[in-house]
Amino acid sequence: MWRKAIVVAGFAVSVAAGAGASSGVVGIISGVAGKGVQIRMREKQTQVIGVDDKTAYMTWATHKPWQQGEAGSRALAIGRCVNVDLRSGDANVAKTIWINSDAEGSVFDPCKGLR
Repeated sequence: MWRKAIVVAGFAVSVAAGAGASSGVVGIISGVAGKGVQIRMREKQTQVIGVDDKTAYMTWATHKPWQQGEAGSRALAIGRCVNVDLRSGDANVAKTIWINSDAEGSVFDPCKGLR
């Protein structure tokens, strides 16, 4: 009985913590210009996310080998799948942009459903 209570309480805490922490955008880059990246999300909606000197660009590894590292802003290319972590203070400026390097439409493409 206690085991069930502990599992249920742990699940409730993890759901509550995750609910407040979701501040990001996942989608396909549809445009890159100066200080902004246009991202196409579900249902063909687009959002422009600002970038600045503090924005970090990382490789988004979704399968083995798990090799993540810095990607650089030059990796931002139209058609690439990205996961953008937004800054807490400014909801429209990217803190980190995770850039996926898998081929479009491949088994490992996290944006396969958006294409």
